[in-house]
Amino acid sequence: MAQKKMDFNAGFKKLEELTEWFENSDIDVEEALKKFEEGLELVGALKKQLKEIETKVVKLKKKAGGQE
Repeated sequence: MAQKKMDFNAGFKKLEELTEWFENSDIDVEEALKKFEEGLELVGALKKQLKEIETKVVKLKKKAGGQE
């Protein structure tokens, strides 16, 4: 999966779909591995976006005179 900036909500929805697939499907090992790898990539991308958002919030709070 090429990593360009994805919409957070779309990424989260896709992650939920992958989770449902694992919960509701007869698991094919090869397909499960592909979906697991895709899920790991999504988790990494979403964590990165959350960290960026957190950094922006901290900066905005400092700029506004608030505390971390």
